[in-house]
Parts: sequence; structure tokens; C-alpha cells
Amino acid sequence: MKAIIIEDELRSAKRMRTLIEESNRDIEVLACLGSAQEAIDWFKSNPLPELVFSDIQLGDGTAFDVFEKMEKVPPVIFTTAYDEYALKAFKANGIDYLLKPIDSEELTSAIDKFLSYNSKKDNDFTMQEIAGLLRKDNHENKSRFIIKVGEKIRSIKTDDIFCFYSMMKGTYLQTKEKRNYPIDYTLDQLEGLLSDKDFFRVNRKLIVHFDSLNEIHTWSGSRLKIILHCNYDDDIVVSRDRVREFKRWLDR
Repeated sequence: MKAIIIEDELRSAKRMRTLIEESNRDIEVLACLGSAQEAIDWFKSNPLPELVFSDIQLGDGTAFDVFEKMEKVPPVIFTTAYDEYALKAFKANGIDYLLKPIDSEELTSAIDKFLSYNSKKDNDFTMQEIAGLLRKDNHENKSRFIIKVGEKIRSIKTDDIFCFYSMMKGTYLQTKEKRNYPIDYTLDQLEGLLSDKDFFRVNRKLIVHFDSLNEIHTWSGSRLKIILHCNYDDDIVVSRDRVREFKRWLDR
């Protein structure tokens, strides 16, 4: 099986190659590509590999910048130091998602997961469908949340929520009435439960509803600053690497 590695840190790329070789899964690494542009150029002039091992955050962009320019994306095992990209990774034909530092057993397990589904496919079963089988968000969007107010239990419709945020190791929702309630979910879990059309993960601490947006301003470093209708005190800045995705979300 032929594969490539997309990784901008030389040490991490060497370690990934070593772990792949030590997995004893008969994988030939064709190339180690050190930037988004290098990967884009490589895909333009080479046949698609059967599998890609890719870091997400690269020095000149993200792996998603690479795959968005391709008509067909091969299966990908994503690696990153940040877990905020998990949902998007699986939507980009991700087979698995590994957090750095990469564990050899987890990597081998991810490879075996790919091989297992690949061996079962017939001529009509595309690799996009394989990725769909493995996506973590393969369920209906959550329509309401149960919260506790004193001794009472309330159900709040998701459409009535302005934002979800983390604070002091807890997670909270804020309603359109600007009332805050703790909930038993992490933001990472919520990202897989909420509608991509209505909600956007702005940063590690905040998920916003489209209706919560009050003003959007251009900011230094090609970033955007958001002002919400919510009672949320921290400055909300969309980082440069997420601005493009945020604008696409606004334009749906």
C-alpha cells in the first residue's frame, strides 16, 4: 500500500515514518511533504496514494486548505496537537484522528481500521462512504437540552440557545433570554451534536449560534472580531486559520 506523510515538523515526520514502518503493515511511504503548498503541488503531479497521514496545522495553512483544492480526497489519518479540529477532520474523509504525541499502538489501530473497511468494500463502495462509516458525528442533531434549576428540571430547545461556553472547568449554555445554565457536556462533545448550519466553534472556549452574532469587525493579522448579543465578557477573535471557514459558515 502506498502512502504519503504531510507534516511540517521534521522530527515528527521522521517519527511518523518510523512508526509506520514498525507497524509491519506493508506500507510504502512515497513522500514526506513539509507544507500545504508542497502537498498541493505533489497531488497535482502524482497519482493519489491509497492513504495519507497528515498533520492538520501546517506552517503555511492547514491540511483542509490542501484537500479543498482536490476533486477527490484519499482516506486520511489525521494527526495534531489540538483536538478542536476533530469534527472537521472526519468530514474531510478522515479515517481516524490521533493526538500528538502519537502512540504506536493507536497508529497501528488506525491503520488496521482503514484496512478492515477497505478489504470489505466492493466496486460500488467508495472511500468517501468508508469515511462516512467511521465519522463520529453520524447521528441526528440534538434538538433540546435538559438543565436543572434548583430542584426543577427544564428542557431548553436548541433553537433558543445563543451560545455554549466553557469556564472554570465547566460547560454552560446561554439562552436568548441571556440566562446561563451548566450542562453535562464538553464543547468537543457539543460540536458533534449541534447543527453545523446553526452553530460554529469559534475557539476552544466558545460555540455560537448564528442568531447570537451582533457585529463582525476586521481585526489585526487577518483575523475577525465578533461582538455577540450574549453576555460574554471575553474578547472573541476568529483566528486567521479559521476565518475562511467562518466566512463560509456565514454565507450558507
